[in-house]
Amino acid sequence: MSRRVRLAVTALACALGCSPVLSGCGAPGASTGSPADAVQVVLEDLVAAFPDDAQVSVVTADGDVVTAGEVPESTAWSTIKVPIAIEALRESGDELDEQAKLAITESDNDAASALFETLGGGYQASTKIDNLLREADDTSTLTLPNAALGGDTGFGMTQWSSADQARFAAWMACSDEDAVQHVYRLMADLVDSQAVGVETVEGGHAKSGWGTNEHTGVSTMRQMGTIDTGSGLAAMSIVITGSELEDVTEEIDVLADWLAGHAGELPVIKCGVDEQ
Repeated sequence: MSRRVRLAVTALACALGCSPVLSGCGAPGASTGSPADAVQVVLEDLVAAFPDDAQVSVVTADGDVVTAGEVPESTAWSTIKVPIAIEALRESGDELDEQAKLAITESDNDAASALFETLGGGYQASTKIDNLLREADDTSTLTLPNAALGGDTGFGMTQWSSADQARFAAWMACSDEDAVQHVYRLMADLVDSQAVGVETVEGGHAKSGWGTNEHTGVSTMRQMGTIDTGSGLAAMSIVITGSELEDVTEEIDVLADWLAGHAGELPVIKCGVDEQ
């Protein structure tokens, strides 16, 4: 672990070691406002502890999203393979199971590109992905076609906000559609080289994405997923950006591990249960 990340861990412990919301300590009878406000405060302290820009979004029981922190860009990278795999399985069914497995569990770029091409490629495929995202109440994300930036992974440069991504994770978990649930299950069966943070805990489903934008120089490491806490699902998206990919990768391990360790104290959703 680098010195920068060790300092982040130390700062994190100092900032949150006695959180009245997530650690159970603090003055008796102290008011923290609404549950969402209290979580917002803790998450703001959480992201502020890191040397690079960090952002965390979690879904509340009523479907709202609490987001803390800001990042200069929110490049999807390999997390966009999740909706690509879902839409491809919707259209072609079991015949694409192996390609979907490779795209999700191994984050195989060739498999993801092949799935994208089965949707017609280019703007035809990206429009289908956008329509899928709209089903999860994402009204703003526009999936890039392959031709947008050249090469065969242009869709990975899609800008996908952590709030919309957390909402999509919650939607996936509660969907009863076969294609959606198939991909969701794959997110709990990642190969060792892909399993970090949220996916490494019992009841975790996750997909990560990382890379460096050659046009801006910004390196991003991010993860979307859910954790079964026993009392509901904590649905989240986390993003860290910086100048060095190695640094943000180490930092997101710390951030994701912390969230995983405190998942039972985060807001949760309960599929099929309407909040009154």
